[in-house]
Amino acid sequence: MEIEGFTLEDVKNKIKSIRSTYYLELDKIKKSSTSGASGNVYQPKLSEDETVKFVTIYRENPCLWDITSEHYKNKAMRQTALQNLCIGMEIEGFTLEDVKNKIKSIRSTYYLELDKIKKSSTSGASGNVYQPKVKWFAEFNSFIRNVMVKLEDEFDIFGKHIAKQLRTLSTEQAILGQEEIQSNNKAAYEWMDGSKYLLRSKFMDWWKSTVNKALKTFQHRDNVPIYFVNGVEYKIHKSESGPAMTLFIKNVRRGFKLDVDLVPALKFPESRWPIGRYYRQIPPGCCKNTWMVVGKPNKGAPPLEQERSWRIALHNQERQLMHNSYHLRQAVRLNTWMVVGKPNKGAPPHEQERSWRIALHNLGRELMHNSYHLRQAVRLLGMKKIASYYIKTLFFWEIVEQNNEAFWRNNPAFLFKHMVKKLHTALVHSNIPYFWNKRNNLIGNVESRVLSGYAAKLVPLMQILDNPNGSNYKLVAKYLLSPKEFKEYNEKFLHI
Repeated sequence: MEIEGFTLEDVKNKIKSIRSTYYLELDKIKKSSTSGASGNVYQPKLSEDETVKFVTIYRENPCLWDITSEHYKNKAMRQTALQNLCIGMEIEGFTLEDVKNKIKSIRSTYYLELDKIKKSSTSGASGNVYQPKVKWFAEFNSFIRNVMVKLEDEFDIFGKHIAKQLRTLSTEQAILGQEEIQSNNKAAYEWMDGSKYLLRSKFMDWWKSTVNKALKTFQHRDNVPIYFVNGVEYKIHKSESGPAMTLFIKNVRRGFKLDVDLVPALKFPESRWPIGRYYRQIPPGCCKNTWMVVGKPNKGAPPLEQERSWRIALHNQERQLMHNSYHLRQAVRLNTWMVVGKPNKGAPPHEQERSWRIALHNLGRELMHNSYHLRQAVRLLGMKKIASYYIKTLFFWEIVEQNNEAFWRNNPAFLFKHMVKKLHTALVHSNIPYFWNKRNNLIGNVESRVLSGYAAKLVPLMQILDNPNGSNYKLVAKYLLSPKEFKEYNEKFLHI
């Protein structure tokens, strides 16, 4: 590049920045070309002069950037300001979405430039401080830098608290303490990209390497980790799937098998929720002090965005939300059959200890009056694209929308029928909004023809549920039992 002070780190950051911008531009072109507005396909990239103009207009609308502005949290004012930016640019086809993306792009580039300045000024090479090349930097920096130091977050407060303690130590102790802090956090700093995003991919690589290192400390036989409990040897195999690493712990001789899923998560205090204005507040009575994020990618996003993607995990809050409605718990749990502790006498001893006898004697008409397992029905109908969590999400929405104790005192069978119809409606409309942010459609990436097929599969079940006293009531068993289980039960009891 023949640019003085342009380092390998700058090259890496520039490549990431270019790829990120490239995927954003491709997405805009795709959206504009499929919007139906012929001849109005998005043209990427503003010129430098246009970007300077954009920054100038942006400055004139402080509700978009000044956190101390009385209108900073006013949605109407912010929307008007975005429209002013859009109109002020006087560029055909330049939309509100383009305005939002441009703001993100400018801020991202600004922080990259600041980082370069900081690194060059602390490198020890006097008189060789990095000078930003983009025209708009000075203008943007003139107003945004003052805002950056106005509001302390918990990290600022914590940092000052640590600094205050370090000042009370001797010089030698303070240096040792600082080195210890930097050493403990070194790995975490390496998880970030040039724009200060915490990369899921790097975090997961670090975590998996940590598990592998731990397994290497075990004794090995035939290159397999082994562990002894009370003198009994257990072999440990592993596999990886998504964010989970599964350990398969076995002792073949004793017939022992235990699968352990390890899923790493980052935990945050509820005081840091919500993470954005489109996320709902945690409902009263469901607070659990902390929430988590899991390193699971957004498969519909560009590669770079996938690296930055994390899945929100509010399992404790959702469990409490479900717990608050007794009959709803029954409708979701749905005891569709029972098992009794009766051994299979023809099996080996260790198999007999595991054996249970299926008891389906009350399945007939009583199925209409007991709790049903909606997720079981979905699985047996072959709805592979409908995850168990999507079904739970429908129940979460219903809890909030009904907000009526009398409704949840209804018979569990009534609730099950009600929720089957809710699922059918969701499939017809191709939409199951994420409970914590309704702008996220959980089935948005599933083809409409697939969802239509799923909806059609539910119609016969709904017809049976609407007429439980009809001649076909026994067919409900087909939606609750596997083919093998149904065959056995039909031969013994139903005879249909």
